[in-house]
Amino acid sequence: MKVKRFSYSLPPERIALEPVSPRDRAKLLVVGENLRDKMNVKSDAEFIALRDGFRDGIPSGDPVDDAAADRFLQLMAELGGEKLVGKATSLPEGLFVHVD
Repeated sequence: MKVKRFSYSLPPERIALEPVSPRDRAKLLVVGENLRDKMNVKSDAEFIALRDGFRDGIPSGDPVDDAAADRFLQLMAELGGEKLVGKATSLPEGLFVHVD
């Protein structure tokens, strides 16, 4: 994968300064044609794949599964070693705050 394809500038007016309420109305980023032109994509299919992949990575707002996150970090450490995760081998206790 060519990382340079993800290089684009984000206009300041597209950056939220305060969270939306209620939270389920929030959109991290709305990708419009004006942003698409700056994404260095070669086709509509590539644009859609990048856009949808980005959206799929947006957290749902559900509570974090600490054990699953820790297993994922351990997997990344196993596969990528210190270059990927530094010296971390497990998540620090209390990293995620659980709020009702």
